[in-house]
Amino acid sequence: MKNKELARTLKFILFSASAGIIETLAMVLCEEVIKIPGHYVCYTIALVLSILWNFTFNRKFTFQSAANVPKAMALVFLFYIPFAPFTIWLEHILADVNGWNEYIVLAINMALNLSLEYLWDNFVVYRDSKDTNDIAKKKAAKEAEAEAAKATADEMRAEEAAELKKARIAEIVAEVQQMRADGYCFAWDEISPEEKAARIADIIDEAEQESVMA
Repeated sequence: MKNKELARTLKFILFSASAGIIETLAMVLCEEVIKIPGHYVCYTIALVLSILWNFTFNRKFTFQSAANVPKAMALVFLFYIPFAPFTIWLEHILADVNGWNEYIVLAINMALNLSLEYLWDNFVVYRDSKDTNDIAKKKAAKEAEAEAAKATADEMRAEEAAELKKARIAEIVAEVQQMRADGYCFAWDEISPEEKAARIADIIDEAEQESVMA
């Protein structure tokens, strides 16, 4: 579970980074090419494009959610009701009013966006619908098949080991009986029961090692 959530976090970071690239390119296009007046206007356009990109890919691949799209989008929109005006205001105050480099302010806003939106998505938007889409179901089915195959293989190995033990014990019993019939078993008859049990245990251990190697 811990590894799964770590992988989810890394996916979110990567998709958010790609959304950041979209946002930066849109910002450059608006600022440098189209030359739209007002840094906050350019930021607003770039932010909307990055939101759509981020929502689409994180919903499908990061949280693998089958939740109703309009409902999920409405919850994401709810996050941006306070966040977007705040960051647009921050862009205006720092870049337009105080003369900060607009791309430094953009980086600050993107860092805030990544950390806060992950928490919102994970614990609000997709809280009850993570790993419910077709991608997640196919992955779960493959993992279940692999676990079943492993369990079957382990069971077969255990059965083979048990059969090998029985066969080896039967062999030693037959040898002892034959030696007794031939008059060569006086040494075995003279040893203590504890030593006999120890020797049989050694035979069983040897059978187990051979089964593992097989």
